[in-house]
Amino acid sequence: MSNLVDLTSLRTTAQVASELQISARRVRQVASQMEIGYLAGRSFLFTPEEVEKLRQRRTDRTPIRCWLRERAQAAREQSISGVIDRVVTRHSRN
Repeated sequence: MSNLVDLTSLRTTAQVASELQISARRVRQVASQMEIGYLAGRSFLFTPEEVEKLRQRRTDRTPIRCWLRERAQAAREQSISGVIDRVVTRHSRN
């Protein structure tokens, strides 16, 4: 098995980030988790195969912040509707 890599086909973190429309920080984070990429000095370099692996990563997870934001919005709406119901009930009694 050969570990030779065509240097002209390697892409930098910034190039991969631009291609995948994610931040360079996220590219480094996912690459670290997937244990892919080559560290060359202070930069990571990726082969086309590794870029494809990054592209195929699972992205259907809802980030916790989005989930929390949705829960907070639902709680606000429920609270507002509860207040309206109480006001309407009090008003209808009078």
